[in-house]
Amino acid sequence: MKNVMIGAEKAVEVRVEHTIYTLIFNGYTMFALQEEFGANFIPTMKKYSKDELERVCRAASIMAQHGELARRRIGLDAQEIKEIKANDIAESSRDIVAVIQAVMRAFTVGFEREIKPEVEEVDLILMELKKDEKVKRAEYLRIGSVSGLSADETLSANVGMIYDLCEMYNQSHKQKEV
Repeated sequence: MKNVMIGAEKAVEVRVEHTIYTLIFNGYTMFALQEEFGANFIPTMKKYSKDELERVCRAASIMAQHGELARRRIGLDAQEIKEIKANDIAESSRDIVAVIQAVMRAFTVGFEREIKPEVEEVDLILMELKKDEKVKRAEYLRIGSVSGLSADETLSANVGMIYDLCEMYNQSHKQKEV
């Protein structure tokens, strides 16, 4: 497993059953996961059950699908989009661990922020997003649009980058005290 860049997007490559999957967590992936699992879309694996493993594999498959679409967007050769199934990896503890770690790492690099707030001011947009358990697509797109991004550019970017753009916008538009 390793971190990779697909254009400007951070992703994770993992080998499962002799196939390399590229997992990405961007806006498209976030909303696909919300549609599939609801507001609590990040698998926890606190209980090691077949159902939770299937949930992790489904999340990995969605991330891999969007990873492949990101590869195609930047002009790389199209590869077959294969689903990761719990039944296929259940016999190999190495593959189970690799999938779980890759999903968690994809969330981590996707949410990764590079811009730190100058002060501990509260951003009303981000506060609203956190208050609702489910991120609304319109609010998410609004963050990208105030930063000059199209809807496709906003959804294609890693989630952490969009929140960094929001922070940079807030820093550049705060009122100066006189």
